[in-house]
Amino acid sequence: MASLIRQSRQLVFTVFFCIVWSFIPLNSSAQEDDTWTADQDYEVFSEPSVSSKKMGILKAGKEVELISKGRRWIRIRVRAKGKMLIAFIRNDKPVEEPGLVDTKHGWSMGGYMAYSYMLQSGRIFRDTDGNETEISNLSGGNFYPAFFVDWLFSEKWTFRGAVTGRKIILNGTAKYRVTVASNASSVELKQDFFGIMLQPQYKLFSFLNFWIAPSVEMAFGTKSIVFNVESEKPTYFLAFGSIGTRHAFRSFQITPEARAGVVINSKPAMLNLEMILAGAYLF
Repeated sequence: MASLIRQSRQLVFTVFFCIVWSFIPLNSSAQEDDTWTADQDYEVFSEPSVSSKKMGILKAGKEVELISKGRRWIRIRVRAKGKMLIAFIRNDKPVEEPGLVDTKHGWSMGGYMAYSYMLQSGRIFRDTDGNETEISNLSGGNFYPAFFVDWLFSEKWTFRGAVTGRKIILNGTAKYRVTVASNASSVELKQDFFGIMLQPQYKLFSFLNFWIAPSVEMAFGTKSIVFNVESEKPTYFLAFGSIGTRHAFRSFQITPEARAGVVINSKPAMLNLEMILAGAYLF
């Protein structure tokens, strides 16, 4: 009986010892390696991009779980709305004033390729002898490149400035009417431009980072061939409405965009539809 009591005591002691031991950290330095203390106030983002959703401010002195630490971004785990979430803070850009949000997030620089489709309605020319030239609707599509800089002003606003290498290539027919007889032939309009574009982008909602934007562009003609004859180089003013999305991958972002617009000062006016794929590096 005494032996049974002694064995029971040993079992209780062993279980108690194991429970206490389980709460004692075996390696205190490992715990320190898995935590990080903010030395200043930092903005917290959902992705490693300043254009991603902002989750709040990590206050100076706050200790969080550290996942990884890179040259530009620190990956942490934070509690938000009762859940443990993975978040990111910029390693090279703390908030400048404690308790305030720095709304000037940074810059990005990149380029895009655009496919542009243009349509210009037909017209009729008459000379002094009463002869008529009837031009059909002119239309055509082609690609052109552009380079841009984005200023990420705030969570909602991004301002883009770009230089474009716009091309216009339109095809149609011309019918020459001399007295009663008439004949038709194919015609082509080719024009090259150097353009300057400004575009303020406003983010509508966080889902897929959708944004809308008006755009204005001044395009200076560098080459103009109208119906196989070199002509005066025009300067065009273009106005667009755009919708796009922004997708960030670490320090790189892709911004697909669709535009619809008009060349304001051409006669007749040219309607323009464009599909754009842009890529940029985030600074």
